[in-house]
Amino acid sequence: MAEQQDTLKGQLSEYRVYESIASGGFGSVYIGRDTSTNVPVAVKRLHPHLKDEPGFVERFEQEASTVRGLVHPNIVRLVDQGRDQAGVPFIVMEWVEGLTIGEWLKRRGRYTSPDAANVGCQVLEGLDAAWARRVVHRDIKPANLMVTPTGRVKIMDFGVAKDIDLATVAGSSGLIGTPAYMAPEQLRGQALDCRADLYALGITLFMMLSGRPPFEGPSFADYFRQHLEQPPPDLRQLAPEVDPGLAAVLTKALAKQPDERYLNPAAMLAALRPYGVEGTPPIPPSIPAEDATVVTRRAPQTQQTVPPQQVVAHDVPLPTVLTRPSREPEPATVAVRPSSTGVARPPIAIAPWMIAAPVVALVVIVGVLFLTVLRPSTSTPADFTPFPTPTTQIVNRGTPQTGGSTLFSDSLTDLATGKLPRASSSPSNFFVSYGADGYVIQKLNPSFAQPVTVAVPGTFGDSDLAVDALIPDPSTNGFIDLGCRDQGAANSRYEMIVTPQTGDVSVRRTGGVIVGMGSANAAASLQHGTPDHLEFVCKATTFIARINGNDVVTATDSTLAQGALVIGAGSANGLVEAHFKNLVVTQP
Repeated sequence: MAEQQDTLKGQLSEYRVYESIASGGFGSVYIGRDTSTNVPVAVKRLHPHLKDEPGFVERFEQEASTVRGLVHPNIVRLVDQGRDQAGVPFIVMEWVEGLTIGEWLKRRGRYTSPDAANVGCQVLEGLDAAWARRVVHRDIKPANLMVTPTGRVKIMDFGVAKDIDLATVAGSSGLIGTPAYMAPEQLRGQALDCRADLYALGITLFMMLSGRPPFEGPSFADYFRQHLEQPPPDLRQLAPEVDPGLAAVLTKALAKQPDERYLNPAAMLAALRPYGVEGTPPIPPSIPAEDATVVTRRAPQTQQTVPPQQVVAHDVPLPTVLTRPSREPEPATVAVRPSSTGVARPPIAIAPWMIAAPVVALVVIVGVLFLTVLRPSTSTPADFTPFPTPTTQIVNRGTPQTGGSTLFSDSLTDLATGKLPRASSSPSNFFVSYGADGYVIQKLNPSFAQPVTVAVPGTFGDSDLAVDALIPDPSTNGFIDLGCRDQGAANSRYEMIVTPQTGDVSVRRTGGVIVGMGSANAAASLQHGTPDHLEFVCKATTFIARINGNDVVTATDSTLAQGALVIGAGSANGLVEAHFKNLVVTQP
């Protein structure tokens, strides 16, 4: 299980802290769990030496309290704060999954006008809630805007936000932000209000629509000059398909003088909303070429069980996306001081505590996860119809069968002790994670024909794989996939396939071609609307599909002797979401 590091007592609850998932010059981020609710959280704790900086802890906690009051669907929420036994402050953030706008841009290229407008509208709704409390974000950029699997846009990293009535963490005269997105008044070190965030959002939307930022540096001195003196290029010359009205909204947002921009987020929201389309999600509709590449894991290990996989690293600051790494790092957020005349002196060195150094760790950890643990099956053809005509009668055993010694177990409800991948996603195809309703496997792309499977750690010969499984919306025609003796890169295994909507069940062998071994209709055995207890018994050359204690299909084959076990879900022609609990592997 994950190594427990500490227990932190916040103002509202206690938090069990586990692996460090990211670290930088400012602090470290840990995966944690609220002990009162068992809900996963992200804990960000300052490096101990910073608590001795004069006034640093007090300013940090004062601003954290301000941000903690921001509760809105489009803002990643700060839920608690406190100090550890050594007096080092920490903050607790809600745990959120998704992909940043920056990641989407790298995978799909430019956004359409409606999609970009919809993203902008959601961001403005969050900024409007922040400005109602007189909070300025100061670092709006693609890396700090995250899209969840349901299409919700959330603003991340209010950790550098400023209450306009308070001093900043960097000091009352400090500047914090990312040069490519900083408003002219922010570069000058002048007083800021919400219009600085509108300028940064304008640059972000310009980049989403044109594929490039309006000002490209590359040095801080270049950014300084361009933001203060140079007008942005004509958006429609770079992207003629952009709606002229939408381009006009961005031109106003990018005005050099704050008084020439929109008065507040609500005003810009009213101007931008007509260019969005009701119900259009900001998630890319197509699969980029790189995401169509099959990712495989290594061959199973020889031992029966192995330690749990490491948590996929987050970007810094928290919370952020769990995904494949970017090809290029996002521009670093920097802290600079203005000159005594009120104008910053370029060039300015990037402050190390604001650089997202753990991006390198993200590249390594996520790459290992995709190469070793999680992959979509590739054995199912695009036109696959999963179930042949029923041919086998159901044998009613009445009660679930019990096996021999336990080889593996995971409740699939506890993030901290879980042994499957804790959180990962393929940007356009699938998503898996521990959640409040058990282990969730989602297929996100309807045209992605392969089932999504997750490997149980270890190598098994004879085995009884048992799990409680539920597809909340059976109308998707989704199916549950249990597998044994999986051969890894060879893409060959035995499978038990169950479709709750129709009641069809089949046992088959995959590997280049699909060999049907037996099938039946088990609609009478399924508990529609509640989890079904599924078992896939693989003993010698006999394979049994068992549902709620009923032997539904029995088949024989001698091709594969041992391999990995997998659980998964899929759909021949649509989306699917499946929940799993109480995974137990026994000796049959």
